[in-house]
Amino acid sequence: MAGAGLQVVERGPPPSAFSGGNIGGVLKDRHEPTVGEQKILSEMRKRLTAMEAIRRTFEPAWYVNVAFYMGDQWVLWNRMTRSVWNPERQRHRVRHVSNVVVRHVDRWVAKMTKARPIVEAEPASDSEDDKAAARATEAFLRYAFVQTRYQQTLRAALKWAAVTGAGIIRPAWDWAAGEWRDVERYVPDAETGTILDMLSGKSIPMPQFKGDANARVRLPIGDIVNEVVSPLDFWWDADAYSPFMQRRCIERAFLPIEKIAEEWEQGRYVQPEKF
Repeated sequence: MAGAGLQVVERGPPPSAFSGGNIGGVLKDRHEPTVGEQKILSEMRKRLTAMEAIRRTFEPAWYVNVAFYMGDQWVLWNRMTRSVWNPERQRHRVRHVSNVVVRHVDRWVAKMTKARPIVEAEPASDSEDDKAAARATEAFLRYAFVQTRYQQTLRAALKWAAVTGAGIIRPAWDWAAGEWRDVERYVPDAETGTILDMLSGKSIPMPQFKGDANARVRLPIGDIVNEVVSPLDFWWDADAYSPFMQRRCIERAFLPIEKIAEEWEQGRYVQPEKF
């Protein structure tokens, strides 16, 4: 969501200056949000507000449960600051903690994952082609189950489910995963008139290309990965009355400021203030 704010900001300093202090810069160029962008931003803020209102009911139990799981079992929920706080300890009292929460959670997770999930694919019809496609799908899913280490991911998600009641797994494509192969570094695209640098991911106009057209690099081919999402950083669809009816969701992610400056044109959409 850091890059979703389309407000007008100054162009910042070069990435090497993202080291500390107040970050500013000389106003060289700035982005004027269009009417369409402003409508999108307004709609996103409206949806996020509705999502936050629904999740607010569950947050006290979530944060207290996570604190108990981590062994901090003398905390209380502060309704004013909407956060957990540790009351001041009296000198004559000893706050001993015997954390049995972890043991019970691990036991429940082991019970839920002791049997491997059964993968089944139902053919669309009685034709031999559809039956063969269903068998191929089952074989691929069994391969993906092992290749992506889904069992370990499932255990981590179930721990979140035991503590907060919500376990979320997000399949994603990781370009840095998979086997490593030797590929051509520069791939021309006749339609756009550019050359794609496979190492940096940037497109270079053909008239400006000065590299070795026959250069080769060793890169991963990419693969599917299963990632566990913390429910504390996730907001679900406010209009959905079941998990299967969700059409949208929002996940909070944190990136280093150098990565933000690299991904977005620096200072035009995102500008840090204090670090």
